[in-house]
Amino acid sequence: MRIPFQSMSHLAAMAVLLVLGGSSGGTARAFAQTPTPKAAAREPVRIEFQMPWILPTEYFYFLMADVKGYYREEGIQIHLNEGSGSGNTVKIVGAGSSPIGLADANRILAGRVNGVPIKSVMTLFYTSPVLLISPRDKPLKNLSDLIGKKVGDAPASANLLIWRAAMARKGLDERKV
Repeated sequence: MRIPFQSMSHLAAMAVLLVLGGSSGGTARAFAQTPTPKAAAREPVRIEFQMPWILPTEYFYFLMADVKGYYREEGIQIHLNEGSGSGNTVKIVGAGSSPIGLADANRILAGRVNGVPIKSVMTLFYTSPVLLISPRDKPLKNLSDLIGKKVGDAPASANLLIWRAAMARKGLDERKV
């Protein structure tokens, strides 16, 4: 299936528009339509968007959508707030300091379980981009190959939850990694 967007920047802009349409009582279709000259003449709506990391990282398409004017074309003046991880984004949006943000699904789920009033409305990835790399001469082929090895990641990384869940699902003791 072909995605009807010319680039990830278009998709990023549409993601923000869809969320705004859902949160303001409007419809996503209304935001997806080409703006009329009258709509373009209105004062843009200012929106704070909480990013999970420092710009630009793997989420450069949100920045490029702004640079290319995709938000402006839809009557939005976006401010991309740099973040310090998905867990913090969940806290910031849940506290109401920012109305919308981008966070890893497992951090959103953990927030919901802990009573943070947030809602996930879409995903950018069909599969998790989390992976491990290993030297060619010592390949890791299974999760059990991690036993006795060291895995490096940021202490508050959303990826740690994925690894712990994967290890538990396979009956492996994550403390041995």
